[in-house]
Amino acid sequence: MDKIYETTFGRIFSNNIEAGILPIAIQVLAVIVTACQRLSSDAISNLLQLNINDVNLSVRIMQSVLKVDMHDNCLQVFHKSVVDYITDPKRCDQNSSFFVNTTKSNLAIVTKCLECLNKELCFNICNLDPGILHEDILDFEYCVSNIPKHLVYASKFWVTHALQCHAEGDLPITILIGEILDTFTTIHLLHWVELLSLCGSLSIIQDQLPQLISIISMQKAIPKQIPILLKKAINDFKQLFKKKNSKQTSVTLLKDIKQLVGEFLMPISQSALHVYCSALVLCPEDTGLFKKYYSNFNSIKLPKVIT
Repeated sequence: MDKIYETTFGRIFSNNIEAGILPIAIQVLAVIVTACQRLSSDAISNLLQLNINDVNLSVRIMQSVLKVDMHDNCLQVFHKSVVDYITDPKRCDQNSSFFVNTTKSNLAIVTKCLECLNKELCFNICNLDPGILHEDILDFEYCVSNIPKHLVYASKFWVTHALQCHAEGDLPITILIGEILDTFTTIHLLHWVELLSLCGSLSIIQDQLPQLISIISMQKAIPKQIPILLKKAINDFKQLFKKKNSKQTSVTLLKDIKQLVGEFLMPISQSALHVYCSALVLCPEDTGLFKKYYSNFNSIKLPKVIT
C-alpha cells in the first residue's frame, strides 16, 4: 500500500506542477490532513490567506486523493490510511514534498487562526440587540450561519492546535505564538467569548483553556539539541518578552476569562452580548481583565461601576 501511495503522490507533486502552485498545494494538503474538522476551499483560502483560484487549482491537482462533499463543499482525503501514510516519518520519506509534519502544520494553523481572530473578530459580530436572548431571535440560526466559516473554525480550534503543537514540538508555545497570542488576549478575548456563545461552544474555555494556561505558565527550557544560533535568537526573543511582561499578561487574562465565563456561564450562553453588559460590568475591578477591557467599551454605554 505504501508503494501505491508513494507513486500516486509522486505523480501529483511531479515537476510538471507549476512552481508557484507547489507550495500552495502542500499547504492545502497539510491543512486538510491536520484540521480538526473538514473545511471547504473557501474556508482554507481565507484561513491561510491564499488566493481562492490557487487553492481550487491545488484541489484539482490532488483530486486523485481528495474528495469534495457535494453538500457543504468540504474537503477530505479518500481514506484514513492516506493520512496515516503521509504523516508517518517511518513510512513516508520526510524529504518528499508530500510528507506532512503535523507539528509544523499545527503551528502554521494556530498561527493563522490567531492572525485571523486578531484581524476579524469584533464587537457584536451579528449586529444583535444588546441583552436579547438567543431563543428570542427569530432568525438566530441564520445570523450565526453568516459568520465566516474560517472565523468560526479559528475560534473553536486555535486552542486545540496550540495544545497539539506543544505536545508534539520541542519549543515552548510562548516562543512560537507569543506575540500574536499577546495581541489576542489584550484586545479580543471578549469578542472570542461572544462568538463562542453564538456558536454554542463555550465549553472550550472550561475544557481546554486550563491546560493551555498551565503550559504557558510553566515556560519550558530551550532543548539542548537546538543549534546555538537558534538558541541565541530564541533567548533574545525571550528577553523581549520578559521586558514586555507579555507572558504574564496573557496568562493573567486567560485565567480571568476562564473565571468570568465560569461565573456567568448561563447568561453568556443564553445571550452572547451579556459578556459585555453583565459579566464585564460585574467583574472584580482589581482583575487584569477588568482593567484591560472595561474602559474599551464605554462606547456601548456599559453600566457605571460605583465604588
